[in-house]
Amino acid sequence: MIKKIFVILLPILIIFAGCFSKGVGEFYDDFSEYPVGSQAPFGDWKVKNGTFIITYPPTVNIPGTQGGSSNNKVVQCLKDGILYIDMNYTNFVYTIDVLVPNDLDSAKIYFRLQDNATRGYYIYIEPFSRGYELCEFDKNHVKKLAESYDAATSYGNMFLRYKIVVTNNSVDLYVQDQKYLEYNGTLSIKWGGVGFGGKGCYFDNVHVLPAGYTY
Repeated sequence: MIKKIFVILLPILIIFAGCFSKGVGEFYDDFSEYPVGSQAPFGDWKVKNGTFIITYPPTVNIPGTQGGSSNNKVVQCLKDGILYIDMNYTNFVYTIDVLVPNDLDSAKIYFRLQDNATRGYYIYIEPFSRGYELCEFDKNHVKKLAESYDAATSYGNMFLRYKIVVTNNSVDLYVQDQKYLEYNGTLSIKWGGVGFGGKGCYFDNVHVLPAGYTY
């Protein structure tokens, strides 16, 4: 009797596990498990162009404070490209900590990535803290969907927390819990993975929470 039940249930468990592992569940990575100096790909992460390594963040240098360095491991992008996870997220909350250390630097936060990260959407963090852009891209074709002319300011090598809320055809961008960009239009790409990139920038604490989970 027990053997028959196991045979019947095993295919069901395999199907459920396959669905669950392909973008249905929560994802989190603080990069603490990878040795310093490791070059991507590592873990669940894939690389489209670019060079990404595990390192420590730069020394915090805020006027009026003692400052110091952190032992938390982060990812630094040495050569621009996309570091991404290949998942099937549709509606979700995506948070990531980003440090853009220099005014000339810029970063991108990607979502609904498809076809080996050759198409999808991204939030563009403009140089000189000029603002943010929401763009759709398909290979070399880029279309700007929305733009914010205001931006949060990072100082003293402090990371800022970016939160992207994607629901059907809407995208909301929050930085340090303040909304900076809102889009309600048409999103032709309905699902995909998430990622990030930006030469010289640092990234940490990637967290994706699909709709229906408690944030």
